[in-house]
Amino acid sequence: EVIITKVDHDDPHGFSRPIYDVHVPADLNSLVVPAEFLEPDTVYELEVLALEESGNQTITVGFFSTEA
Repeated sequence: EVIITKVDHDDPHGFSRPIYDVHVPADLNSLVVPAEFLEPDTVYELEVLALEESGNQTITVGFFSTEA
């Protein structure tokens, strides 16, 4: 599972937070994020979860930013 979240969401009501969440097959080694999701000059959190059939999971968290 791959989750991308805008770090500084700017909803004045604080209710919505842009999240791109997708389950991918285990053999996938790249993922294209739709351009409509990303904003220029913005920081995003990237989470990659490895989920086992048994229910165990491992998560890795990182950050990236888009150019202006």
